[in-house]
Amino acid sequence: MMKKIALTLFFIYFLINLALAPTLNNLPTSCQDSDGDCDVSRINSTDDIYEFVDLLTFPFGYLIADGFTNSIPEEDSIDSAYIHVLWFTDIDLGATDINIDYWDGSSWINCAGPFEENDTRSETICNVSHLTREQLSNLQVRIRGKDIDGFPMAFLYVDSIFVQVNYTIGIPYLEVRLIAPNPLFTNYVVQNSTFTVNATVYCRVGNCGDVYGTLLYNLTSLNPDTPINTSYGDVPFFIDENPPISMKSCPNNPLNEGMFCNLSWIVNVTGDLFTEWKIGVYFNSSFSFVRPNSTENATIYILPCPIDFTLNWDIIDFGELVPNTYGNPAIGNSLKIYNISVNPGSCSLDFYIRGDDLYNENTNSYITVGNISFSNSTNSYSNSFRLKKEYQHLFINLTQGEYTTYYWIDVPPIYAGTYISTIYIKGVYSGLSP
Repeated sequence: MMKKIALTLFFIYFLINLALAPTLNNLPTSCQDSDGDCDVSRINSTDDIYEFVDLLTFPFGYLIADGFTNSIPEEDSIDSAYIHVLWFTDIDLGATDINIDYWDGSSWINCAGPFEENDTRSETICNVSHLTREQLSNLQVRIRGKDIDGFPMAFLYVDSIFVQVNYTIGIPYLEVRLIAPNPLFTNYVVQNSTFTVNATVYCRVGNCGDVYGTLLYNLTSLNPDTPINTSYGDVPFFIDENPPISMKSCPNNPLNEGMFCNLSWIVNVTGDLFTEWKIGVYFNSSFSFVRPNSTENATIYILPCPIDFTLNWDIIDFGELVPNTYGNPAIGNSLKIYNISVNPGSCSLDFYIRGDDLYNENTNSYITVGNISFSNSTNSYSNSFRLKKEYQHLFINLTQGEYTTYYWIDVPPIYAGTYISTIYIKGVYSGLSP
């Protein structure tokens, strides 16, 4: 047990289910050309019906297709995109400098060409996989060319323009987290006492149907594999609720995209002393295509007595000090107020201490934590120990009673101001590490 509120990071593990990537051919909904008579239906299929573009118009010819349909849901990921243009030109009539461009939202980008005159229908492909979803949604495709002799007129013939998009379907999945007990540390629990298990599940990428959570422990393997029993007095755990239920349904079922639920259980510990167990919550859905997911595992260690102590102070105040002075005592040293009480019924405890550098946010300056000293026995600076950022022993094998600590600070030459730090004092079962 550590008597200081500190940030704890919970690691979230989840599974993403992906299907094979399908293909969508996006067609333009409108077009314009230098002739002023563009018919979008003529370029919406490969059918030997062509849109004619006079290459000597304004001053050279072009065709722009835009308004491409976009029916890919937001939850699906775009893997690649390609522009396809099927075209050919008159031959021996001056057609030249055929180029294909696309609009990226700010300028025209050439992606193919220049080509010379060509009387065979050709399919030119441009890779635009680097474009964002927004850019693809506002894409314009241009094919342009020149007629360099002017007479007789040379034409560009466009059969089809489309954008091929390959994408991955995002299947709904369950994002889960074990909130309590803490999965990052060993949780010491007293035999025949209760603790609370709390877990959260989020529905991501679509609807997840009815979602259920089952509380498990490791009966036959290293990881949780068996529902915690609902029979009173069962070993090593039983659900101590009325009614006792190991598999609970989310109260707000069905869970649609973005919704979540939180489930909790009260568990009674009946296992043998000094045994260690793993517990976790298994979530599943009524939809077969939504893969089940399990939370991180928490470790439960069963002991005969609790870690129970009290810090009888909140702040160590050194007052106003002069820079370049040493051994300045904390104001509470002489009053013996920095006391730790090991409460009745607690196991024997070892105590550890560590600290952070002191920081002045106004000047952005630090006093390193090694300038703070502490003592566990006497109000004497000469017998003190330097505080570190890593845990070091403060007391060993304390039983019920009250124990006093003392603190000093060395102030180096530094900017004046208020410097703040955090000191952590952690109590653990005697003989164990912090």
